[in-house]
Amino acid sequence: MAAHGLTYLALKTEGPVHDRSATWAKYLWAFADPLFLAVSVESWVVRPDLPGHAIYNPFCWLGLVVIIASIVTLISGLSTRREMRAFVGSNFLLVGLLMFRPEESKTANSRADYAKHADFGEVFQRDMKPLYLLAFLLTANHKQAERCFASTLEEAFKEQAVFKEWARSWVKRSLIENAIEIVSPASARTGEKRDLWNAGPHETHRERDIDAVTKLAPLQRFVFVMSILERHSNWDDSQISSQHYFRDLRRGHCIV
Repeated sequence: MAAHGLTYLALKTEGPVHDRSATWAKYLWAFADPLFLAVSVESWVVRPDLPGHAIYNPFCWLGLVVIIASIVTLISGLSTRREMRAFVGSNFLLVGLLMFRPEESKTANSRADYAKHADFGEVFQRDMKPLYLLAFLLTANHKQAERCFASTLEEAFKEQAVFKEWARSWVKRSLIENAIEIVSPASARTGEKRDLWNAGPHETHRERDIDAVTKLAPLQRFVFVMSILERHSNWDDSQISSQHYFRDLRRGHCIV
């Protein structure tokens, strides 16, 4: 844009300003071409699918023709000191660059970026034990944890607007929201008794730690699990809880 502006100044001014503008316009345009080439190569490295989309986009071909013709016109105008020709070439070069945009099939590609049933299924299969443990820590009851896990699984298979890379975090967030709804004071299931993680005669150190967390009152338990174990921020906690019944969850950080 600086080179384009200097080309315009060379057209509209005279004397020393004209001479300096014309000189610097040549320098900047000389740097612009290799920079454009470098950016194009880098873009193709990051997005190797772009050349394939460009082939089937007629505007890309038209833009390429405009760019080549504009460069020839611009170089001719700068070398012969014909400012109007250089300025016209500069304008059409910008137009050609705007036209040279590989259009993707927006619907197909955007849908391809969304998580499908298989993506959610992979999350649940890979993280089944940690997710169930999270549900149990929040509900302190195996029956409620199973219900929370099943509800999250059902919601995941209905969800159609989550990106693949966010599938795991969405599942955990949804599981926490379901746990809050189950344990909330307005729920009919809040009277469920607290379970031990393992009812066997011999408890491991890990199982004692789990049971120690489930002994906490619901508010303190949620704050501890979400803030300490899951490392949710204060803002994340309030955003999740504001949709349910633990509106004072934010204050629980003081307790922890």
